Amino acid sequence: MPRTVSLEQLHAFLADNRRKINAVGREVEEIQVGFNSAYVEFKADHDARLARLTETLFEKLDTLGPELRALIDERAVEERRLLDERRKELREKLIPQTQAEADAVLAQAQEQVKTLRQLNPKLNEREEAYKAQRAALEGRLAELNAEISRRSRGLGFITNFISYLSKY
Repeated sequence: MPRTVSLEQLHAFLADNRRKINAVGREVEEIQVGFNSAYVEFKADHDARLARLTETLFEKLDTLGPELRALIDERAVEERRLLDERRKELREKLIPQTQAEADAVLAQAQEQVKTLRQLNPKLNEREEAYKAQRAALEGRLAELNAEISRRSRGLGFITNFISYLSKY
């Protein structure tokens, strides 16, 4: 007989499984970070060893046996061919493609600069209006400060205070 489940039970079940799935996801991420770290170390060590072995091989190239020297010379021909193919691919495909992408980004940037220049006069007008308003307010503030200073000299403070109180 099928078991009936309430909405609350279903919600709790789904929430619990979602938490478990998220926990597994975090563990997988930790494992991936560890793997990537270990791989980077391995790759650096591998590349360093390969570079040292290659240097040692070229230093002792004259002391190698004829079979090994023939294998190296044969492989060198293949490597030169591969390098030539790569240079050709770079010249004919990758460099023009990258140049086209750079040109597109440059065109987009120039368009954005053009748009900003079109907006700039409007913004300049607003800025100048704000500057004029600020200058007017600063002028009014200076006038009020001067009046306060004038009224507060000598007995002026007392007479002005008394006249102020008499108004209220």
